[in-house]
Amino acid sequence: MAPKTCALCHTSRAILKRPKTGQQICRECFFYVFETEIHNTITEAQLFKPGDRVAIGASGGKDSTVLAYVMKTLNERYNYGLNLVLLSIDEGITGYRDDSLETVKRNQEQFSMPLKILSYDELYGWTMDAIVSKVGKKNNCTFCGVFRRQALDRGAAMLEVDHIVTGHNADDIAETVLMNIMRGDIARLGRCTLICTQGEDTIKRSKPFKYAYEKEIVMYAYFKRLDYFSTECIYSPDAYRGHARVFLKDLEAARPSAIIDIIHSGEAFEVREEIKKGQKAQQTCERCGYMSSNTLCKACTLLEGLERGIAEAGISDRSQALVARHRLNMLFPVFKLLSLLAVTGLSGVACGYQFAFDVDAITSSKYFGEPQADATVNITTMHLKSLQSTESFTTLAHPSFPKHQVRVKKSEFCDPTVKSRMLVITRLAHGTRIDMSNSSSNSTIWNPHGWNNEANIFFLDQPVGVGFSYADYGEVVETTEEAAKNVHAFITIFFETFSQFKGRRLHLSGESYGGRYLPVFASEILDQNAIAEANGRPTLNLTSVLIGNGITDISTLYPGRFEVECGKASLDVPFQSIAACVRMKQALPRCVKAMKKSCVDTFDAIDCNAAVNFCDSEMSTSYWATGRNVYDISKMCVGDSLCYHENTVIEQYLNNASVRTLLGVSAPNNFTSCAPAVGSGFSAHMDKYAAPTQEYVGALLARGMRILIYAGTYDWQCNWVANKLWVERLEWAGQDEFNAQEWRTWGLGGEKDEGAGITKRAGSLTFATIWGAGHMVPHDKPAEAMAMVSRWLSEREL
Repeated sequence: MAPKTCALCHTSRAILKRPKTGQQICRECFFYVFETEIHNTITEAQLFKPGDRVAIGASGGKDSTVLAYVMKTLNERYNYGLNLVLLSIDEGITGYRDDSLETVKRNQEQFSMPLKILSYDELYGWTMDAIVSKVGKKNNCTFCGVFRRQALDRGAAMLEVDHIVTGHNADDIAETVLMNIMRGDIARLGRCTLICTQGEDTIKRSKPFKYAYEKEIVMYAYFKRLDYFSTECIYSPDAYRGHARVFLKDLEAARPSAIIDIIHSGEAFEVREEIKKGQKAQQTCERCGYMSSNTLCKACTLLEGLERGIAEAGISDRSQALVARHRLNMLFPVFKLLSLLAVTGLSGVACGYQFAFDVDAITSSKYFGEPQADATVNITTMHLKSLQSTESFTTLAHPSFPKHQVRVKKSEFCDPTVKSRMLVITRLAHGTRIDMSNSSSNSTIWNPHGWNNEANIFFLDQPVGVGFSYADYGEVVETTEEAAKNVHAFITIFFETFSQFKGRRLHLSGESYGGRYLPVFASEILDQNAIAEANGRPTLNLTSVLIGNGITDISTLYPGRFEVECGKASLDVPFQSIAACVRMKQALPRCVKAMKKSCVDTFDAIDCNAAVNFCDSEMSTSYWATGRNVYDISKMCVGDSLCYHENTVIEQYLNNASVRTLLGVSAPNNFTSCAPAVGSGFSAHMDKYAAPTQEYVGALLARGMRILIYAGTYDWQCNWVANKLWVERLEWAGQDEFNAQEWRTWGLGGEKDEGAGITKRAGSLTFATIWGAGHMVPHDKPAEAMAMVSRWLSEREL
């Protein structure tokens, strides 16, 4: 086949396809149309006038390097009459900015432009490395964005320039539009798409690359052989913008014009007059003189927080008065079956990952003032029986956790004779169940197989935003590692306060996403125990971890699902069609290879997401087409998308006004079995893919932690084969011994016992199956689940 000729000049050979238009063109024509489009953008917006002194924001990256080169080229070609200088900001990021600044210095020589470098350290007395060590990676971009913008203005003032240009491209602007929509910040939509901005006392700032695609900028830099620094900021992978970028790429793949369409949509927004009137008038910061809508500008507020050790200060507008006072009743983001905190007089404590309690995350009172509370108890000790009020909360505080409080109040949820505190309902393994025989769904019945026959149980709605939990000011938790810190804070405050429980054995138990949560939560507790012990403080007596049908090593799910559908792992005869099984068998090696390469060996968010999409498409679609319950292959899906009618009944019961009053629920939202917004946050961070959770399990075993992995054999979602695979592959001292053990049958005992499942044990690791149970073992096989837990807590063999 003869090579295609350029679609523009029709003479030279086409060497590239423009992402923006789809045209196949030659190199010289690409240079010309790219530069001409930038020139048209500049002239149509009348960005400059002859004699302007223009500072180019130079980072050494592709965008700013191409911008500097194109600005120099156009200035000379079209005689703009501009005086161009380079302005670079040193954020103080070791291993990133120091290298990129070397590129900027080379650009200075290559483009024959003056260069000014200004650092955060000299302006603010802080580097980004130091800031991240204080605030972590989640909100670091907020600090950097505020400081960088002000630094550019200050640098421009030093250089006495009239105009600042930055390399923000069409992709950047479209991402910003999406972020503002997702955050509900509609008032910024029109402003974020402006090509030029200028306040009363600020230097004019513009984006000549507003309509230039990032891919074309990369192509231009490549074919021009420009010298630029290509490494991404080491702190940006955790930034919220990264998730908007992934979403935008998916949109672009389906609709190539999506980027420009989004920008034009943002341009079309008009802010209502009442919103404009509600916006604060511009003034100047009383501390540094920079423009601000408050007494202190954003940068000074952030600096104040850093200096006072209140890193959250300035993250949101409300934080200048009160950083955060939010209630967390936490729960996992995929599948939720609720209980509340029930306290009995038994000797052990079992701690499930579904708790129900209130935590107030607050800031230091010395800066933001004391939080409002009914009664605050600073950590001494007290007895749970001393809680007498059913009308108000007692707030528990602890000096080791200045940003957390636990709110507790007495409840008479069951009846006045049951001395419960924030008690619950559930249909699972606990003391009460919804009465499914009652069509009005307004009563509960006794559960004879409740696990609280064996231990005291906490149930926690976590992370914030699930169940009845909520945040006053919209704060979110989007990774398991973040959630672990809140869980540890709650457990410590509770045990340190209520002396009758101090030192008792603590067991963490959960299912489904608990396979990700619990290894991380347990590791956080052990790590914090080591710190507490070194400082002479009490530790938590964490004794074991129980995970049921968990999602721990994501790469084993698809091989497991194939065996469940097309083998005899669960049923005596494969239930999937032969045609579907053949297709799945062909796709499985590619699925496993892609997952291993992009999600396990080296994690790459975009490639891992692509691998997961492929695996879901090829390995899951056939199952969904069967209409079967994803949590129990022996049943068809009924009720809502979670396939259980009980979910609807529980939601109706818990959203009953009288029940909410009795529980003391102050959440503004109704109870729901799933929280899609929370799940989306975790998915955006690729929480279940990014971290090798099974390695936490190996580390826990190395420290002698007893761990029980159990699974119902009828589950498809987090199937028993997948759990068996990762347990057998787990690298730890007892791996060989565990794999060498023979499987044995375990059961309830008695003459008619036909067995409940199979099990094996080595060292402190035990694996067990429960025959005929699905995803929720206590729901499907309550007697077997009760026997298993009873023996585990008493450290007997199954």
